[in-house]
Amino acid sequence: LSPTGLSNQKICGSGYLTFNADNPGTGYTVEWSTNGIANNDGTGLNKNVLVTVGDTIIEYARISNDATGCVSSWVSV
Repeated sequence: LSPTGLSNQKICGSGYLTFNADNPGTGYTVEWSTNGIANNDGTGLNKNVLVTVGDTIIEYARISNDATGCVSSWVSV
């Protein structure tokens, strides 16, 4: 299972971007990462990121199986 529903986000100026992932279903969790290596940016279907003018943000998402702990590959947004 891989994360779906992800799309690039754009903002003109500073503010918050919201990254969204489709609900993977019961027993699965969407994990977020700023580096594509570790789950260091929380869990959930939405991720809000504060962006300052000139910043480039790459966010990653993956799906974890709550019962087995197995995870998909990271997908960049």
